[in-house]
Amino acid sequence: MNSKYFGFKTVFITIGALQVTLSGLMFTKGIVPSMSQFGIPDEVLHSPHYYDAMLYVFYHQFVNGCVLLIVGRFAVDLSLRLWLTRILSVLYCIYTYFDFRASDSVFGNGLYKGSASVIPPLFTLFFTILILQLNFRKRS
Repeated sequence: MNSKYFGFKTVFITIGALQVTLSGLMFTKGIVPSMSQFGIPDEVLHSPHYYDAMLYVFYHQFVNGCVLLIVGRFAVDLSLRLWLTRILSVLYCIYTYFDFRASDSVFGNGLYKGSASVIPPLFTLFFTILILQLNFRKRS
């Protein structure tokens, strides 16, 4: 294995696998039961519009995870890896902001209630840190 690609491959495959797994768990458990732990009012939680929006969110997470798995496994061009790292660094910073913004924490507005509302932002922050650190690795 070529060591200059190890960080990229590991990061992308790790994030991709976790996103596929987490979204898969949401589908397995069900959208409404999964989201009920966040203190969402019943009329919203059982709304077909909310269900449709969350279905899209978890499917989007699943697709992103699949793409990251494939890219992590097969992208060998250093320029492609560099640009993907840069672009995803910005995008994951935005994801992290959105996740914390809605959490029930000192960083959030409490849209989602309870300590469970901090779990998604912490995962996103972990993904963001993994991707950001790739920007500072020595390239040869």
